[in-house]
This record gives sequence, C-alpha cells and structure tokens, in this order.
Amino acid sequence: MQYAQAKYRELVSKIESLRTQIATLELDLRSMEEALRKLEKIEGDTEVYERAGHVFIKRDKEELVEDLKSRKELTKTLLEKYKKEELEARKELKQLLENLGLSQTL
Repeated sequence: MQYAQAKYRELVSKIESLRTQIATLELDLRSMEEALRKLEKIEGDTEVYERAGHVFIKRDKEELVEDLKSRKELTKTLLEKYKKEELEARKELKQLLENLGLSQTL
C-alpha cells in the first residue's frame, strides 16, 4: 500500500508539473505567433529589434523571422512531447486507481 501511495503522489506531481510546462509553452507559442504576424505586416526596410534581457538588439528582419519560425517549431515539438507524457501519466494513474479498486475522473 505504501508503494501505491508513493506512486500516486509521484504521478500526480508529474501531471501537475507537465500541466505547468504545457501552459508555459502554449503561452510562448502564442507570443511567437503574434510576433510573426506583426513582422509579416511591416515593410522589409523597417528596422526591427529583438529583446535580449534588458536590452534590444537590432536584427535583420528575415533572420529574425527565420529564428522565430525555428523556435516555434521546436516549441511545438516540445509541447506535443509534454502532452503525450501527460496522457501517459494520466493513463498510468487511472490504472493504479483501478488496481486499488478506486475510481477517479482524470
């Protein structure tokens, strides 16, 4: 029974952590998409800057767009990975509860 309790706590903690990471990545993704939309609207010769900590650095628009697109794809990949991990943890938790004769909506 102690193993089951420890496993339960571990899975709940993992799910909570993954949910936090997913929410953060979804926010980052929306921010990147908004930045890309804004960059697409401005003319090619307009100066653009990227925030780097507490300073802004002048960047070539096309390089910045490509960098954002690359980061966006990486974020999407990581987001899908975390969502899959969360689903697996939920399935494992559901199985654990069923094995203990408990039922819980996840």
